Amino acid sequence: MELEVVLVFLAIVFAAFVKGFVGLGFPLISVPMVALIVDPKTAVIAMSIPTMLSNVIVLVRGNVPVPAVRRALPFIVPLVLAAAVGAALLPVLDQRLLGLIIGVVSTLFSVLSLVRLRITLTPAQERVASPLTGIAAGLLGGATTIYGPMVALYFQALRYDKWPFVYVLSMIFLLGTVAQNVTYATMHLYQADAVLYGLLSCLPVYIGVHLGMHFNRKASLPIFQYLVLVVVLLSSVNLIVRGLRIGG
Repeated sequence: MELEVVLVFLAIVFAAFVKGFVGLGFPLISVPMVALIVDPKTAVIAMSIPTMLSNVIVLVRGNVPVPAVRRALPFIVPLVLAAAVGAALLPVLDQRLLGLIIGVVSTLFSVLSLVRLRITLTPAQERVASPLTGIAAGLLGGATTIYGPMVALYFQALRYDKWPFVYVLSMIFLLGTVAQNVTYATMHLYQADAVLYGLLSCLPVYIGVHLGMHFNRKASLPIFQYLVLVVVLLSSVNLIVRGLRIGG
């Protein structure tokens, strides 16, 4: 048990490092590891607490990229509203099946991006795609806590620069997670042990995010964009593997 606790601590630090460096990946890495010592439902709810902290740390560490945030609002507002709806559906939806769907779609697009297929949107297409993609990401993220792959790929297609990309994604994940947690609270899903594990995870999250942001500043934009796609691809494959265990 002691070894498992150490491994979970290190996994949370690493997940937070990835979050600080590329702006996503914390729940996908941390939740499976925490599930080694608690049940999966407790792990999901427990990690929602440090997930919010990891995003707050990023948001307060740099200047607000106002034009990028303004451009993202048509995506953000529908996502937050849809996340609350998705979280309310948590008890009745098969999360692994939804995760499998997200994983397959995200794997396809991340592989295409890695082989240099450039996905671009015109301003007119963006005005339609942003709210529709925000709704889809919110519903799926609210039900599964998995926002990263779909959101990251969409904003990669919009060609956001490094800091605006990390900032906007962190804002989206924070607002989406807040909407989820409010819904969880109204549904009385919180238990004392989940809250305790969540609070204990805050220290390694603080350490890992700061380390990730430190190395983020030293990375060039092409390297950063490549690593984002690698994290999305690995996360998506993880979702597919978990989804294929349905009924197993």
